[in-house]
Amino acid sequence: MSIDEIEGIGATYGAGDFEPPRNTLIVTPSPAAMVRLQRTHAMAIDLAEQMPEVIAVPQAARALEQALLAAMADCLVVSGDNRRGMGSHHRNTIMRRFYALLETHPDGVLHTLEICKAIGVSNRTLTTCCNEALGMSPHRFLKLRQLHLARRGLRLADPTARTVTEIATEYGFWDLGRFAAAYRELFGELPSETLSQGVEAAPIASEPEDFMFASEFT
Repeated sequence: MSIDEIEGIGATYGAGDFEPPRNTLIVTPSPAAMVRLQRTHAMAIDLAEQMPEVIAVPQAARALEQALLAAMADCLVVSGDNRRGMGSHHRNTIMRRFYALLETHPDGVLHTLEICKAIGVSNRTLTTCCNEALGMSPHRFLKLRQLHLARRGLRLADPTARTVTEIATEYGFWDLGRFAAAYRELFGELPSETLSQGVEAAPIASEPEDFMFASEFT
């Protein structure tokens, strides 16, 4: 990645400064952050070798890229939180921007880093606001939304013409095993069972209290 790209990640994800330091700096990632990066990178390699058709889908490739960027940013963040308290007015303004962005993409998959950049806040700030307003992180909220979008896609699809893999990747899921597990935990049935039921209307839950997050995506 270029220096400009790394600085951009620092501004939107880490709420920190990822500019090259004047003196040599060695950052030791936390064990959890390093494991996450290694695991995500290994899964990306496995997909490229075993299931290239999955990451050939633009939505799935974009989701994988966002997952890798977030994992790398976690490894670069220096510990320490000097954040000041956030006023309720500022928090409400951020959440209004968050909801407005979701409303302009009712059928599209959005990712945390993209939202942070669009509304001009860091991931840390957005996470604080979402935890206080929704009781969950933006990552969890967006994964729930993504699962509901996929469910609607499955329920509206013709089971004789579409497959679960096609629909899942169209809604940004690149790890199909985790998708199936999370889907079953949330909805009580496998994606293939939903698809086999045939075409029917399926509104998306839109309120935070309608969501019960699947632990596969923590």
